[in-house]
Amino acid sequence: MKKITILCTALMAGMTLFAQETTAMKGAYTVGATDGNDYKTLADAVKDFDTKTIEGDVTFLITTDLTETVNAGIINTTDFTLTIRPDKDEDRVITYTTVPDNEGPSGNLVIGGDMTKDIPFATTPTKNVVIDGAAEGKDTRRLSIIGTATGGRTVVVYGKVENAAIKNCIIKHTRTSKTNFALEIRTESNTDNAPIGLVVENCYLEVIGSVNTQTVVFNGAAKKTAAGVPTNTTIRNCEIVSNLRGIFLNGAMDVNIEGCTFRLAKASAGYLAHGIMGNSQAGVINVKGNKFIENGTANASAGDYGIQSITASGGATVWNIENNYFAGYDALGAVAEKNIKLCAVRCGDSCVVRHNTFYMPKLTNAPATPAMSSAPVSLLYLAGAKTNLVQNNIFVCDEDVANVSLIRGSLTDNTTGNKFYCKEGNAVIVAGAEMCKDFAALETAYATQAATSKWVNVNFTDAAKGDLSLAGESDGDVNLGVARLEDVQKDINGKDREATTYAGAFEGKSLTNPTAVEDTDVKVVVDKIVRNGQVYIVRDGVVYDMMGQVVE
Repeated sequence: MKKITILCTALMAGMTLFAQETTAMKGAYTVGATDGNDYKTLADAVKDFDTKTIEGDVTFLITTDLTETVNAGIINTTDFTLTIRPDKDEDRVITYTTVPDNEGPSGNLVIGGDMTKDIPFATTPTKNVVIDGAAEGKDTRRLSIIGTATGGRTVVVYGKVENAAIKNCIIKHTRTSKTNFALEIRTESNTDNAPIGLVVENCYLEVIGSVNTQTVVFNGAAKKTAAGVPTNTTIRNCEIVSNLRGIFLNGAMDVNIEGCTFRLAKASAGYLAHGIMGNSQAGVINVKGNKFIENGTANASAGDYGIQSITASGGATVWNIENNYFAGYDALGAVAEKNIKLCAVRCGDSCVVRHNTFYMPKLTNAPATPAMSSAPVSLLYLAGAKTNLVQNNIFVCDEDVANVSLIRGSLTDNTTGNKFYCKEGNAVIVAGAEMCKDFAALETAYATQAATSKWVNVNFTDAAKGDLSLAGESDGDVNLGVARLEDVQKDINGKDREATTYAGAFEGKSLTNPTAVEDTDVKVVVDKIVRNGQVYIVRDGVVYDMMGQVVE
C-alpha cells in the first residue's frame, strides 16, 4: 500500500505540473477563423490571456479578417507586455457587430475593462498593453478596428491603465445614428482610477456616420475627486476625421497633441463643431505642429453654429499652441448672410499662440456683416480676460465681403512679431477697442504691437488644400523674418529654425543675408556664366550675381 500511495502522489504531482504548463502563456499565438490558428476570435484569445498564468511577453497575431460578436476586455497585471498586431504586412480588419454596452464597460475592445466581473463598468488595474496595427518591423497602418453597433465606442481605455500604446491602426465607427466614438479615454465611475501616459500614434481615427459624432473623447466626468482624470496622454501623428468633434477634452490633464491632421469636411448642421474642444481639462495642453486643413460647416442658421478649430477654454493652466496650420474654412450651408461662427482659435484659458499660420479663404456663402467688434468670422479670438502671448504668427485673409477679424479682442504688450495681410474690403487686423482696417490704423491704435509687426502679402504653396508652406516670392521674403525664440527651435516639419527665422509655422529658405564676395575676390573669379540673359560669376563652385550676392 505504501508503494501505491507514493505512486499515486507522484502521479498527482505530475498532473499538477502538466496543468500548470498548459495554462501558462508566453510567445506568439495566431488569431483567425480557420482551424490552423490558436484562436478563432480575438475575444477567445483575450479571455485566455486574462485568466491564465503569464510567463513572458505575449503576442496575438491577426492572420485574417475577423467578425467579432463578443466584446473583449484586456487585463494585464504582469510586468510582461501583451501585443496585438497583424501576422504579416497585409491588411487585416476586425469588425465588431455587437452592442458595446453589455455587462462590462461600454466598448468593443476595452483596455482595462474586466468583462468577467458582474459589476458593470468594473476595472482591474492594467499595464503593458500595445495594439500595433503594423507588422513587426513596419509602420504602415494595416489593422482596422471597426465598430458598427448603436451607441458605439470602438476602442476604450478604461480605469487605471499605464504604459499602454495604440499605434499604426485605423479605428472607425460606422453607425449612422446615435452618438459614436472611435476612441474613448475614460475614468472608472466614481473612482480616481484613470489612464496615465497613454500614447496614440500614427493612427487614422474616423467617425462621420451620424450627426453627433466625436472621434476621440476624454471622459473624466465620472471621477471621484479632481485628481481622477486621464493624465499625460499623447496623441501624435494621427489623422482625425469627424463631423462634430475631433478631440473632446471632457476632463483631462496634461495632454500633448502633436503632428496631427484634422478634417471636419462638412460639420453637422445645428452644431458648433470643434477640431479640439476644451471642457473641464487641467494642467498644460500642448497643441503643436498640427494641420487643421478642412473646416467646412453645413450650418445655415445664425448664432452659435459653425466651426472653432480649437476652443482653448475650460480650465487648463495654459494652452501652448505653436507651429500649426489653420486653413480650409468655408460656409457650405445653403443660405448666405447667416452669422455662423468660423474661428481658428478661441482663447478662454491662458494661451501661448506662437509661430502659427492662419488663413481665411474667400467663403462660398459669406456670412452677414454685423458690427466689427462682434464679427463671428475670426482667426484668433482672445475671448477671456487672461493675458495671452501672441507672437510671430501669420494672419492672412482673402475674404472681402464678410467682416473678418484677424485678431478679435484687445491686444496687450505680449503681442509682437506678427505678420498681417487682408484684401481690400471688410477684413480687419484687430477688432476690439479699436477697429483697424489697415496697417496705419494699427500703428495708431496699437503702436507697441505694430512696432514689431508688418503688413505682408504671403503666397502659400496650396492654401486650398491646406498647405500653408511658403511659395514663390514669399519663400525668402525678409519681411517675414523674426528673431528665433528660445522655446521654438523647430518648425512644423521639424526643421531647425535659423537665428533669423520665419513668422508662422514654416521655415523656408534662409533669411540670413549671404556674405558678399569682396572686390578683390571678384577680380580672381575663375568663370562666368549666363542664365536667362543674366550674367553670374562662379568661384570655387559657388554662384554669385553681379552685386556679389550668393545665388541659390
